Amino acid sequence: MRFLLGSRQHPDPAIGDTRALPYTERRALLLELLADVGPPIQPVPATDNRDAAE
Repeated sequence: MRFLLGSRQHPDPAIGDTRALPYTERRALLLELLADVGPPIQPVPATDNRDAAE
């Protein structure tokens, strides 16, 4: 898979430039791309729940 994590261009031309999308949508797309990759490349867990984060 050739995808620069800092890139804002999705490899699927139907999706293309993701800069205008909200963070949650961009993250969901990234998680889909990384689903089958596995360690050592893996997403960092994220939450908007402060109690869960602590």
